[in-house]
Amino acid sequence: MCGFPAILVICSLPLYVGVIPVSYHSLTVAMVMLAYQHALRYGWAERNPIREVRQSAKRQQEPDVLTPEEVRALFRTIPGYARVMVVVAAVTGLRRGELVGLKWEDIDFHNGKLHVRRSLVDQKEGLPKTQLSKKPGALEGALAFTLKEWSQQTSYSKPSDWVFASPYRAGRTPYWPGTVLEKVIQPAAREAGITKTIGWQPFGARLQHTLWRMESQ
Repeated sequence: MCGFPAILVICSLPLYVGVIPVSYHSLTVAMVMLAYQHALRYGWAERNPIREVRQSAKRQQEPDVLTPEEVRALFRTIPGYARVMVVVAAVTGLRRGELVGLKWEDIDFHNGKLHVRRSLVDQKEGLPKTQLSKKPGALEGALAFTLKEWSQQTSYSKPSDWVFASPYRAGRTPYWPGTVLEKVIQPAAREAGITKTIGWQPFGARLQHTLWRMESQ
């Protein structure tokens, strides 16, 4: 039974895997997933059980690679924290949970190392999965410069602070990556006239060579 008002109506929808059409099933799962995401955000629920519903692993649409001109146009329209998130995701190839799971104590400017020690899913801490979790990655070039600059701009720069601490929660939690993508980055891309598909994964990895080209120009 539902524990919060926001999804009382949605909870009445049938959810019979293997019985209802795939398109209707996917839509229902997406709606309930979104409702639980909001519930977690406001403390109305402790977990998102919809993540346990098995779905097709096939990606319906692959993100596109942005040109240097499109990246510049995008960077002109998004706020600083989102710009830093895009750069870090692109250069490191981190999953979005690992991206927002970074703390300043993980960034070793002196020795030029970046440690990945945790991953956040729905603000719940877990173990990371990328190669950088096994050994620290190099912190150099555009990545080092961008993070150093951000550490001087953010209000939350203590070692124990989240690198992408949200001011809406007084820095207690990082930004929600899905919200940043849907409410900030994608609308900014449309405003900049970019019609390509943009998503965190593998948006970052596909943007990496574009940033390298920009850095060499």
